[in-house]
Amino acid sequence: LDTANAMRRAEVSYDPDAMDRVFQELADTFDHPTIERLSATGGRSPKPIFVVGMPRSGTTLVEQVLASLPGVHGAGELTALADLARNIQQEEGRWPMGAANLTPGRVTRLATAYLVHIHKLAPKAERVVDKMPANAQNVGLILSLFPRATILHIRRDPLDNCFGCYRQLFRGSVDYCYDQTELGRYHQGLSRLMDYWKAAAPGRIVDVDYAALVQDFEPEARRLVAATGMEWSDACLEFHKTEREIDTASSAQVRQPLFTKGLGVAEPFRPYLQPLEAALAA
Repeated sequence: LDTANAMRRAEVSYDPDAMDRVFQELADTFDHPTIERLSATGGRSPKPIFVVGMPRSGTTLVEQVLASLPGVHGAGELTALADLARNIQQEEGRWPMGAANLTPGRVTRLATAYLVHIHKLAPKAERVVDKMPANAQNVGLILSLFPRATILHIRRDPLDNCFGCYRQLFRGSVDYCYDQTELGRYHQGLSRLMDYWKAAAPGRIVDVDYAALVQDFEPEARRLVAATGMEWSDACLEFHKTEREIDTASSAQVRQPLFTKGLGVAEPFRPYLQPLEAALAA
């Protein structure tokens, strides 16, 4: 894995210092007063459910459980929110700092553009799940544009989570995954950012623990369904039978009954993961 990841790392351009600056700029931009001001003219629809977190943290499992509910459409990993961020960068000059300059009318237009997009994906759905893990970086924008949306943050044991990333060749731009130290540093930076937003918007972000979900499934599944405001359905207990297109690295796992073999998956490899452990402890 070290050899393969070193080969991939040589092909990508990633600056961990720049990533740390982005995390700080996101926190500086989307503080509590700014979120409150922008959300006053955000979209009032509760239709979006955002499932965020690190890749390989269990986001696909959570989406599959929710997509088993009547009236819920699992849309997969949408790029629509990232498109809004790019639009802000183009119009305001910089991202994320330019978001602080958004006018009330522009906030409404941005929120409406996203809501129109997900409505076209599933016109008859009551709720739509956007499970792009990278939207964890965009939680400040979600809070600002969609004050009634549900935000579920999936957490997994850091070493297991990062090891899952390290042994996965991703198709997208997940360039922080190909060096143990950089991967651990990114995980910690994202974790601190999520903690910041939970403090800036109390009660708006619901944590879902992967280990708790797979070990004590029904109570935890009921809790995450309750967080969306939807009515419980026993179909969630047989989520693996829900037929829908899944285009992520976890597509095979969520078509099987629940299993716990993902817990402690990194343990046999700990002697080889010392750089990752050191970064996670920093």
